[in-house]
Amino acid sequence: MNEILLVYRRDSTFISIDREVLAQRGTVRDWAGRAPLSPIATWRVVARSSLVVGWFAGWHAVLPVLFARMQRKPSLMIVGGIDAASLPDIGYGFQRGGPRQWAARFCFKRASTLLTNSHYSRGELERNAGVPPSRVTVVHHGVPDPFGELPADERAPSALTVGVVDERNLERKGLRPFVEAAEELPEVAFAVVGRAEGEAGERLRALAGPNVEIAGFVEDEELTERYRRASVYV
Repeated sequence: MNEILLVYRRDSTFISIDREVLAQRGTVRDWAGRAPLSPIATWRVVARSSLVVGWFAGWHAVLPVLFARMQRKPSLMIVGGIDAASLPDIGYGFQRGGPRQWAARFCFKRASTLLTNSHYSRGELERNAGVPPSRVTVVHHGVPDPFGELPADERAPSALTVGVVDERNLERKGLRPFVEAAEELPEVAFAVVGRAEGEAGERLRALAGPNVEIAGFVEDEELTERYRRASVYV
């Protein structure tokens, strides 16, 4: 069976979903954390693989993509997030310049195939990194349905967003505007679910009105129930 090398920095739900999809095509080997920074180990693991798949273009992907090219192995980079962005107003995006811009562009240039999830992201890759659109394939998100048929009963007006509350995500993920919008809709219950600690958590709680819940981390069972109850997900 084919061995597929899955390269990423930190695991997440979307990577877990892709891991399951790739497992239908071969044996998936995870290459994450500091492992992709080891030249000898990375060369050997690429040599045993029939395909290298990387999530986001950054330093963790430089050696796997380079060694795949040198060994004439195909490499697929899933890109179009922080690696393609340049938003200096909120301090976000590798394409603002510096070493991370170099690492991302190195991967963009040398990967066999680039995959992104929207035409907007493909345009961003062209605008910010000079990647020809012809090199980028757009595959829109597939959305799994873990909730099944929802109750027919009308739900109370409520808005839910899920994400880690940190300094970057206050602006990058729109957590601050989400909480501020609640003031305009006092009859709607707003909830922010996700770890909310430190100064960023305190700032968000200070902004929150009486119709806003900063729930913090919740277990999967409770999160699923919150998704089911919410009338709007942001």
